[in-house]
Amino acid sequence: MSPGEELARGFREAYKPVVDFIESADDQTWTVFVPGEEATVAAVMNHVAQSMRYNGAVLKAFRLGTPPVQLTHQMIDTFNRAEKQEAAEPQRGEVLEAMRTGVDRIAGSLEAIPDEAFESPTRIEVGDHVADNLDQWTVEIVLRHGLDHVDTCRAALR
Repeated sequence: MSPGEELARGFREAYKPVVDFIESADDQTWTVFVPGEEATVAAVMNHVAQSMRYNGAVLKAFRLGTPPVQLTHQMIDTFNRAEKQEAAEPQRGEVLEAMRTGVDRIAGSLEAIPDEAFESPTRIEVGDHVADNLDQWTVEIVLRHGLDHVDTCRAALR
């Protein structure tokens, strides 16, 4: 199995609990305010689904051999604020579809990346998180992103 195929499998596995969380959320859960996120469960899960666009842009850069977009903490905060204002209560079905589509696209992109790209020393910054290559970015940042947000939502539901 190639590094991309292995990471794609891990990505799908890591996001299965995220998809399951969205699927199992009832109307009451969907509107709960999550203090640690300063947003509702709906807005948090929409954020995770929308982050797939950034993940796709990073992977596209690696496929094209161009430097990936570096996200400063300020850029992330600005994007998150705008996202919360635009989609304060996104529909669960729309978020679920965006999540499923994003997971499929990202997994497919990971599978299409040449093996050598995973070892290429390319710095990727995502706010406070810094990875030295694509493999580290995928494992330490991307695989954890959705699960971390689900954990924060679950803590607010207790």
